[in-house]
Amino acid sequence: MKISTPVENPSPAMLKAFEGPSVEDDFVVRPWGKVLTGYAPIKNAMGVVVGVVAVDMDAAVVEKRMDFVGQTIYLILFLGILSAGLIIGIFSRTMIRDIHMLIESANKISRGDTNVSISIHRSDEIGELASSFKRMITSLKILMHQDYQNE
Repeated sequence: MKISTPVENPSPAMLKAFEGPSVEDDFVVRPWGKVLTGYAPIKNAMGVVVGVVAVDMDAAVVEKRMDFVGQTIYLILFLGILSAGLIIGIFSRTMIRDIHMLIESANKISRGDTNVSISIHRSDEIGELASSFKRMITSLKILMHQDYQNE
């Protein structure tokens, strides 16, 4: 189209451009190819809209950028899930290791072995449980010592 060529059937986006910038909702086929078209109002010195300017961007360029954004989103999503999985795996492994250590200590104590050392130093519930086990072992040693002296 030439400059100042009137448009016979303006699209809703083109008509909306008389109020402010607008863009076609979808790609448009022009004689020069498939494009995404944006419109902006043209104002005279008094600020009155006297026309609309249209700018076409090749659809291939837009689609290429959309593909890049889509691939980037998938990559970030994948890396986020992978990172979360690794963090959860590491956290779970240390938690399970400490729980197994407490179970083994409890089994030794149930067999009468009070020479159990618990080397868990955490500030969460498992750490509290380990501290309780340590106090229990100390109490058992004291009770066993007192029973031994009373005999």
